[in-house]
Amino acid sequence: MRTSICLLLVATACSETSDPPIGSVELQEVVEMTALPNPDLDILFVIDNSGSMLEEQAQLVASFPRMMDVLGELEGGVPNLHVAVVTSDLGAATLADPAGGMPGIHGCAHAGDAGRFHTGALSLSEPYLIDVDDGQGGRTRNYEGTLRDAFSELANVGGSGCGFEQHLGAMQRALTEPGNGAFLRQDANLAVIFLADEDDCTLATDDVFAETNATLGVRESFRCTRFGLTCDQDVNEPGAKTNCVPKADSPFVADTQPFIDSLLALKEDPRQVMVAAIIGPSDPVVVEMRPPPSSTDPIPTLAASCTVSIAPTDDTAAGLSTAQPAVRIAAFANAFEDRSFVSTICAADLSQGLIGVGATAKKLVGDPCIDTSALADASPAPGTQPTCEVVDIAGNIETTLPACADGGGDCYELVRDATACPRQAENLRVVLRRRTAATAETWTHVRCLPRQ
Repeated sequence: MRTSICLLLVATACSETSDPPIGSVELQEVVEMTALPNPDLDILFVIDNSGSMLEEQAQLVASFPRMMDVLGELEGGVPNLHVAVVTSDLGAATLADPAGGMPGIHGCAHAGDAGRFHTGALSLSEPYLIDVDDGQGGRTRNYEGTLRDAFSELANVGGSGCGFEQHLGAMQRALTEPGNGAFLRQDANLAVIFLADEDDCTLATDDVFAETNATLGVRESFRCTRFGLTCDQDVNEPGAKTNCVPKADSPFVADTQPFIDSLLALKEDPRQVMVAAIIGPSDPVVVEMRPPPSSTDPIPTLAASCTVSIAPTDDTAAGLSTAQPAVRIAAFANAFEDRSFVSTICAADLSQGLIGVGATAKKLVGDPCIDTSALADASPAPGTQPTCEVVDIAGNIETTLPACADGGGDCYELVRDATACPRQAENLRVVLRRRTAATAETWTHVRCLPRQ
């Protein structure tokens, strides 16, 4: 069969071509977005504030505008933002006893920062940044100056925090702490972003801080690895480990699954939640024998999974930055499937990581851009002209939208738009033309023929 395929690409004429064998090839989903874009976005940064993180915090602040640039590509510009920061320092407290803990061990004093938002020297009406459209062409903000400068006050959390970092526990505490105000908006999208050079060690019990003994070993943070991971090989022995995953039944370190469940439970639709992590790569995992700072006797220690030279800044000196494999954080983030992004913290700067975070958050809000790099070209005309179908799904009801050239009713066009999609090589986006209003539960799916 021969047919005329017209995808209404800007500056591209329709041309006659043979239909690809769609029936024999599964279409690839390239866009999933809510039919009613939601511009409200709550962003929580969980930042490691242990002693080795000052350079990475400075890099985060420097690269933060790149994330905002990506979000600014959305129709309507930067979303309606709530931005908050919490540290990984929960002291020696556990979820069962959040006010408890013991002082003075590896900087882990009592309940640490207890999940309270960090505001630095800012005087804010709420303990987080508010930056929303005022409906009159401007923005309503609860801070003075630029968003980057305000974020800098939040993100520079210092390096005096607990060396047993409880990233997941801090996230959960922050999202339920009454003192953090109305950060979470019921209908807003939620992005949680981790910045860490060590893995999560959220406690199941403060026995993790017990003195050196035969069960727990030396009182160092390797206890987090020993009781927080399970691998093909014995984690207690020196050497490389494979297929490491969070340990689900540890009596000392909390299972990650309840944190996944609790985060998803905050929203009626799981597609309103994303998780990003800028961390040490989760592989390789290698245990080596090395003396701790307080001793000359070698003990099992988790080796770094990445290393990078850091250039000096106004606030930090040049040096070598390392990060340990963050197996637990990576597994937590990847549980959110296509709403996740994981990048290395071992980078000369964090620009690419923050761009990736922004791109993932852009999809969360409603990103119409199409990556054509892996799609079949349906025409000899210049540029990739994909063969696609566009489907609205509301509950169990699916409605296929025709191309607008076919006339009548709701329809779609594929157009080139360098302003909305500057990061895609061909700047292609889907534009929906609706004569009937979509419902809040409707999601639009664009599926295209992949290149063979």
